[in-house]
Amino acid sequence: MTNGRADRNFCTLKFLFGVATHKGYFIIRQHQTMPWQATDDFRLVGQSDSGTIFEQNIILSADDGQLLKARRVFA
Repeated sequence: MTNGRADRNFCTLKFLFGVATHKGYFIIRQHQTMPWQATDDFRLVGQSDSGTIFEQNIILSADDGQLLKARRVFA
C-alpha cells in the first residue's frame, strides 16, 4: 500500500490520482487551485488537543474527466 504525504506545492491531480490508483491514501494541505466540489456540508467528527475537527466529502475532478472521492478535514 502506498501512502502519500507532501506539501501543498506537490498537491497535483496526477499525484493524488496516482496514489489512489495504487489503493493508497494521502493527507495533504489544500492548494488554492485544486479543482474540487463539495458533496455535503462540514460535519463535526471529534476533538483534538488543538481544537474541534470537522470533515466534508468532496470530489476531485481531473481534466480528462476522472473523478476521485475524497474527504476534506478542517481543524
